[in-house]
Amino acid sequence: KQVSFLSVGDVMLSRHVAGVMKTANDPLLPFAGMSEVFASVDFSFGNLESPFSGKDFFSLGPAHIFNAPRWAIAGLVKHRFRVMSLANNHALDQAKPGLWFTFEHLRKHDIAFFGAGRNAKQAWTPAVVEVRGVRIGFLGASYASINDSGKTWLQLVARIEDKGRLKRAISALKTKCDFIVASMHAGIEYVPKPFGPQILFAKAAIDAGADVVIGAHPHVVQTVDRYRGKYIFYSLGNFIFDHTKPHTDEGVAVKTILRATPKDGGGKVVALDRYELIPFVIENRSSPRPIDGARAAAILKRMKVSGNILR
Repeated sequence: KQVSFLSVGDVMLSRHVAGVMKTANDPLLPFAGMSEVFASVDFSFGNLESPFSGKDFFSLGPAHIFNAPRWAIAGLVKHRFRVMSLANNHALDQAKPGLWFTFEHLRKHDIAFFGAGRNAKQAWTPAVVEVRGVRIGFLGASYASINDSGKTWLQLVARIEDKGRLKRAISALKTKCDFIVASMHAGIEYVPKPFGPQILFAKAAIDAGADVVIGAHPHVVQTVDRYRGKYIFYSLGNFIFDHTKPHTDEGVAVKTILRATPKDGGGKVVALDRYELIPFVIENRSSPRPIDGARAAAILKRMKVSGNILR
């Protein structure tokens, strides 16, 4: 029995991306180029870097304060994004009311979330997705509570420095999940290598029992590491975003394939079968599309992997 899910980086449904959708009168447009990839997995997961405030503007105010119109959630729903991380520096772009509305908007559409809450306990509460009896747990944290480089620490957003809560959350998940994903929103923007806080968080997560670490925030892909037999994807780069700096229009989606084997006496053993890395380019500053050839090879080379299959 196989279960698979897709992990992607930053999903920003505001600013130019929302403008593209509105002009085309098609909220599914940014997702269309990846539709076959979405259809090949049981569900998808990513980092939602634009809150839904309940007000459908998307281009007012400072350029780095995001708001996604309510109708922009259609692409997430259509393509079975069953869980999203809210642990990022834009979670509170629309202040507390915007974050509260985001919680309700996701719940209304049966999308689980983690990484933010009304208090620290909720922010560190994991999400669990079950597929054909296989339970996959997700938790995560951010380098910042708001977009101020981490200076302000608010209990509403889980923080990567909080190793105690990280360990307790993973410990709790291990009693009820078959596979654990630790997510982090951290790193230096536009730099292709991880730095200290990312590395410390990732290793602490694996030491505590996580099976894989998935990163976002730098807006470019970063190197992949293997620690104690587990993979660390420090940054998958942008997924749906409107950046124009070098390599911000490239990223990688990771398909995780798990295999469940019946166990003598009842129950099952769930083990990793493989990771499939899917390089893509973002067209029209909004829409990812899978690629192969030399450009795909160059993306994987920057991640320091020798091929697109990892076991």
